Amino acid sequence: MPWGAALLRIVTRMSARTKIASFPMQQKFDWLRRLLHLHEPRIERLATFWTVRGPSNRDLTCSAYRVQTGLELRVEYSPEDIVASHLFRGRDADELAEKADAGRLTLIATGFREIAT
Repeated sequence: MPWGAALLRIVTRMSARTKIASFPMQQKFDWLRRLLHLHEPRIERLATFWTVRGPSNRDLTCSAYRVQTGLELRVEYSPEDIVASHLFRGRDADELAEKADAGRLTLIATGFREIAT
């Protein structure tokens, strides 16, 4: 499945999310918290390719990030609300830009509007 089509499926399912009830655990896991507080991964925003606005009037942005394992293309409403991501282990910026453009064209074809960044 092309990346743009997968992105569209994820975006359209976002509104169908439901909250899952959580229940407090009776056991203590303090020792696990200490292990999980390791160094924060290095994430550096390199570029923003595009921003579109969908039916919900929220801005959806596509950006490139340098992460510990390579380059990552992210489509996000905010840095905390990531809709889709794709990891590029190589350093081929042209492939990354082509994926970004394919996603943009797919979203525009389905009714999203491109806005100036």
